[in-house]
Amino acid sequence: MDLISRRRSPPRLNGDEREATIRNATDIANAVIGAYGVDGRGELDVTRIPNTPVTGLVYGRIQSGKTRAMIASTALAFDNRLRISVVMTSNINDLVSQTHVDFSRALPGLMTFTKDTDLDREVVNTRLHLERGEGRLLLICSKGTTSLQNISRFLRAIGAERYPTILFDDEGDQASLDTNTRRRSRSGVAVAPSAINAIIQNNLRAAVSRHVYVSVTGTPQAVLLQSADSTHRPSFIAMLPPEIPTLVATDFPRRRTRRQQRTHRLGGPERTTTVVEPPASHSHRIALVPSVFSGIRRSGYQKLGPAR
Repeated sequence: MDLISRRRSPPRLNGDEREATIRNATDIANAVIGAYGVDGRGELDVTRIPNTPVTGLVYGRIQSGKTRAMIASTALAFDNRLRISVVMTSNINDLVSQTHVDFSRALPGLMTFTKDTDLDREVVNTRLHLERGEGRLLLICSKGTTSLQNISRFLRAIGAERYPTILFDDEGDQASLDTNTRRRSRSGVAVAPSAINAIIQNNLRAAVSRHVYVSVTGTPQAVLLQSADSTHRPSFIAMLPPEIPTLVATDFPRRRTRRQQRTHRLGGPERTTTVVEPPASHSHRIALVPSVFSGIRRSGYQKLGPAR
């Protein structure tokens, strides 16, 4: 099932952006598949259960295309025998909704769930969907304790331990790491891991024994400095080169215009403020780059060969 080639809308990425997206996604997918394990044909070994938790890191600066890379990597992972993708994002409802929109527009036709409070009613249909050879599942959730517990319970209910899975942790240095390590090192008594870290380790990752966990962040210092025995310490790293920024602007000339603007303060006297503005004739020099999340279409992805 080639998810990318099924797109019918015209591409929205220019040539350089398209090639960069393909290159980044291929690098990430090759790293994930190689870390998970391949069979004698160089394909993902679906019979394998990793002996130790497999964790990776995707590092990209601001506007380096991290969301695009996760979307395209999910498509490539599904085309190369992985069956489930879980995307954890910030514990802010608007960001969860935006992530859902980005993935759904770019990867239509997938069984996708975001509202984790309604998952109990989807267990039977999802089990049947996955038991078919081509069934794929995408889950998007926040990194809140309730949401993570709901997702973990749902994964256990559908038998997710049978299927190779990729877990994307967007902003993986936020909330996911154990923030009690310092207290533990200085305390004479046992200190439990922080709440979200404990749920990710003991519930979520335990529900999908055949998985690769990928932390995605632009500030990787905390992830890289995890202790050697931490399951969040990455065994592989993929780096995204910086790309075209979302907002492109040229410097305005030094000449400025001034205008007087009268304002009124509630309960106070009238005052006059001076506002410095750029010349109106240059306002057209600021341009927004169109959204590219849904532009990964007809890009000619092929199934990956042996990881190199």
